Amino acid sequence: MSTVVIIAVGSRGDVAPLTGVGVALQRAGHQVAVAAYTPFADMITNCGLAFRELPAALELASDGAEVAPMKGLAAFASPAGMRALGNDILTAVAQGSADIVLMSPFAEMAGHPLAEAKGIPSLGVRLQPLSATTSYPPAALGAWSGGAAANRRAAVTGSWIVDRLYGGVIAGLRRELGLPKISARKLRRHRTNAQWPVMHGYSPLVAPRPPTGSHRSS
Repeated sequence: MSTVVIIAVGSRGDVAPLTGVGVALQRAGHQVAVAAYTPFADMITNCGLAFRELPAALELASDGAEVAPMKGLAAFASPAGMRALGNDILTAVAQGSADIVLMSPFAEMAGHPLAEAKGIPSLGVRLQPLSATTSYPPAALGAWSGGAAANRRAAVTGSWIVDRLYGGVIAGLRRELGLPKISARKLRRHRTNAQWPVMHGYSPLVAPRPPTGSHRSS
């Protein structure tokens, strides 16, 4: 029996769909734990899954509805916030064993060095198109298409910006885990060349599967 850890960083819309993945894995005979922000503990445990905490307070809208964990939103805004989030992820995963790690996009910064240091397999889980492809740009840039060259260039440029902004965070996490020094850009290239697997959790009616050869996983 394998222990699967799903690192689900984000709001309810990021976390809830991954509980379905966890339940399916558990029914297949695996032990499943989900690392997520504090407010989602009950949602996860009510699904029969183990919970590993990423500490965060709950933000409420004026009508009392849940919006998102405040610490989570702040973490994405700066390298310091992402470093704190990375340390929280390392602590959460260390709360128990892990034979494989599934990571949402914002978890990858810490998830990749963690999996490398532990020598365990990993894969990405994405609920919207983010990978570089000629078919469309990353969903974070909106619903448009500039043609094959522009679509891929948009994704490559976005990845470059992320690597420049958070390269120091990744380097620090790698040092903490005793991993060799290597640039964020080179690590991304290695994952692409190794065809690091990504599970895309959205309908092809929303974003059709790109033709073979037009898609990169990271």
